[in-house]
Amino acid sequence: MSWHRTALGRFISVLVVCLTAQIGDYLVSANSTHRLYKAMCDNLTHGAIGALTWASVGYFASLPRWQEMNIALCTLVAMMIDMDHFAAARSFRIEV
Repeated sequence: MSWHRTALGRFISVLVVCLTAQIGDYLVSANSTHRLYKAMCDNLTHGAIGALTWASVGYFASLPRWQEMNIALCTLVAMMIDMDHFAAARSFRIEV
């Protein structure tokens, strides 16, 4: 087992996911006047967290080569998290 599949590698993976969440939150809150920008940053942050999480899980579990398809699927599912807001509002308009 190489060093990057040890506790240090797992710690770094968690740290990268946490930093991604923090950067995404900053991008959303930094420009509060542009609703579309905020929505896109929030949704892309969800996708990045989903992709990074599944990539690290697959890496540490030594999943087979078709892992890329699983990462893409996890990214899409993570980005669909916000779709319930549009369904509840019965609209695709971005309003406060």
